Amino acid sequence: MRTNNDLGYKQMFLYGLFTEVMVIAIQFIYLSIYENNNPEAASGFTTDYIKTRGFVIFQVLGFFIYATAVFMLLNKMQGNYLRKILIFLIACALVELTFYLLIKANFEGAFLYSILDKFVGAALAAIFYHYTHSKKLTTD
Repeated sequence: MRTNNDLGYKQMFLYGLFTEVMVIAIQFIYLSIYENNNPEAASGFTTDYIKTRGFVIFQVLGFFIYATAVFMLLNKMQGNYLRKILIFLIACALVELTFYLLIKANFEGAFLYSILDKFVGAALAAIFYHYTHSKKLTTD
């Protein structure tokens, strides 16, 4: 039985799954609103939708969601930060890649930028976390 409050690898993997499923759920919500407002538009996750609006949602919104999630998770972690964040990001990337492969849109190499964007968001969160939690330097 674990006595500390540190996040384990399994928990980080589950947080990664949950975070990416949340981003995909936002896609479904946006798509349903878009289809209700534009009945003449093609329905579903088409190549056109993913290359335009869907990609932007994954790229921009995903960046901020991941940066926030990693910052919050870093507050709960003790040691092995890099490995745990890497497991978190791998879980996210697996879910997003699976999503791209299951939808009607053609998978293209450009979609990998959406996955790499999460790594950049995590790096930014780690930098911000270490900046805000480091000891203040005093000048004499």
